[in-house]
Amino acid sequence: FETSGWREHANHSLVVRLFAEGVEAWGEAPVGMGPWYNEETQSTGWAMAREFLAPMLLAAEIRRPEDVDALYHNVRGNRIARSG
Repeated sequence: FETSGWREHANHSLVVRLFAEGVEAWGEAPVGMGPWYNEETQSTGWAMAREFLAPMLLAAEIRRPEDVDALYHNVRGNRIARSG
């Protein structure tokens, strides 16, 4: 991946795999290694997922993708981590 001021030479995405009630789900947050594209990094994305997003998701009853959007509505920033 390359922008006008920086080049990423490897993929540093966070990949998540969840199992619940016989359903398997995958998610990906394509963050960079450092804050050169935006403010999110592999470290900050992992921290957000571990400390906030995953616990919120696991405590909620999700029936459709739109439910996750509503669940994360009050989380500011972290657009890529929230998308994973």
